[in-house]
Amino acid sequence: MKLEPSGKKSRAINPTVLRALFARSGNCCAFTGCHVPIFEDDNQLTGECCHIEAFSPGGPRFNNTLSDSECNGYDNLILLCSRHHKIIDGNPLEYTVEILKEMKRSHEEKFSGIILELSRIMLEQLQHSMKQFWYSIDSIHLNDTSNLHREYDTNLQFHELINIFDDKLNEIENFMEYFEYSDHCLMGNLKRLCNRLNWDFSRIDEIPYYENPFYEPNWEIHNLGRNNLMREVRMYFYALVVRVLEKIALYDPSDTVLLEKWRSKFYSFQENNYYFD
Repeated sequence: MKLEPSGKKSRAINPTVLRALFARSGNCCAFTGCHVPIFEDDNQLTGECCHIEAFSPGGPRFNNTLSDSECNGYDNLILLCSRHHKIIDGNPLEYTVEILKEMKRSHEEKFSGIILELSRIMLEQLQHSMKQFWYSIDSIHLNDTSNLHREYDTNLQFHELINIFDDKLNEIENFMEYFEYSDHCLMGNLKRLCNRLNWDFSRIDEIPYYENPFYEPNWEIHNLGRNNLMREVRMYFYALVVRVLEKIALYDPSDTVLLEKWRSKFYSFQENNYYFD
């Protein structure tokens, strides 16, 4: 949780807590009888996440025995429209902790059955669509008659894919290094060809190197462009892997080890990620 300066408590609310609140709200203000949405049709957030027991001393229903995490925890938060947020905070004696917690419980209970059913249906649909998609990928190869189609292993898992991608980046860099070496050998190859044909190579030596198309023709691409491009590609690739693993680890803590591995890899890479100039 983010720490604020001067020893102040942090107002930061865990994203997992927010997701749970929004998922169980039915996209509706929790105040009894109110149907104002939390998110508008264009996905703009107009509702407010409110503390039942105030965050700051002097606030409505403030409880000095609550820890920072308890104050920002799921049980002490309720989603309201701005109007009802103002009403309950302006009348703390009428809208007590007990009344607000019962209001929250009753509101979420109305949507819990719907959410569970929707979650089940959505999960089944998602699983079906996943199976259909990967079956269609398999079918492309199975139905090909050219014997040239590149097959994709649909059983590969995420950690295997990122390792393969990392290896392929190394292969690309090796290809580029070979092209650099090949360019570097052009003048030597030309000399050998001239000697074989008994041509006078000394005339070529008289041409300034910057006018000679056989002298390191792509020096700038090899020494500046290639290195800068590959470092930029790796930077965004490592960042993407870490971002995806962060999302996965929220739901499956077993992936935390993999997340830390790639965080460390990205951090070490980024420490020395300078432009070639």
